[in-house]
Amino acid sequence: MKKRQLIISGIVILLLISYIGVKNYAKQKAEEKINREIAKMANVAHIDYKDVSVNLFSSDIHIYNVEVSPVNSNNKFTIKEISIYDFDDKSSPPTFLNLEVEGLSLPINQIKDPAMKKTLTDLGYKDKLSLNYSIKYHYDKDDKKLKLDKFKIGADELGDLKINFVLGNLDLDPNKVGALIFTYPQVILYKLKIKYEDDSLVERILKLQAKQQNKTVKQLKKEIEENIKKQIAATNNKIIKEALDEFIDFIDNPDEITISIKPDKPLPLGRLMRENNPFELIKLLNVKVDAD
Repeated sequence: MKKRQLIISGIVILLLISYIGVKNYAKQKAEEKINREIAKMANVAHIDYKDVSVNLFSSDIHIYNVEVSPVNSNNKFTIKEISIYDFDDKSSPPTFLNLEVEGLSLPINQIKDPAMKKTLTDLGYKDKLSLNYSIKYHYDKDDKKLKLDKFKIGADELGDLKINFVLGNLDLDPNKVGALIFTYPQVILYKLKIKYEDDSLVERILKLQAKQQNKTVKQLKKEIEENIKKQIAATNNKIIKEALDEFIDFIDNPDEITISIKPDKPLPLGRLMRENNPFELIKLLNVKVDAD
């Protein structure tokens, strides 16, 4: 019995040592790859990080406490964590990517645009913004189809903007990508969704505008809603009426709002650009607005 227990214990210890060894090896390889990518950006910014971890089962790579110092600048940005879940390191540009950036600290006093800095300060952002960013996409070289599953950018106490779309007839060959300036009208739109989730930004904007106009927020909201209702009464377009109704709901209770575009059949961008009637364009795109 004791002999069996010793054998089992030995196997467990051996497996544990093997796991630690493989994990350390994976971490070393991940650091080598990260360092190579950082070296490529040496003429743009100096980048440093404190630690790296690798999940052996999912192959996720997590980079912690990143510091970015742009070249020829005294500014420094810090990032709490960068998570790389999937990445094509064999193609340029990568045909697939799944990445998240959490806690990119942007000090208000480092913003160079005076107007932007003043606006943020007036809105009550005094110290810094903590930005979060994520992207997940896949590009099929054979079908020339780009599927953006997720693009999200936002900040704490501000809000999140989320975008996803599917585009076709899009040639991202590095030798041909420069021609997109001429060929983009042939790119096909399958669908597009834009979603905004508020985290106090809208209320801050309303509060600031109300103060500048010597009104209460309630009075300003009522004025905005009355103006929208006038636009609703002035149109016979059902889609426009429904969309404007949703905007009224969002102004009254700023939580989240979604704009969805899904044409009955895929449309070339050039066809959309030739449409001068905004009502026909909305109908063509099959636009829907939903506020929760």
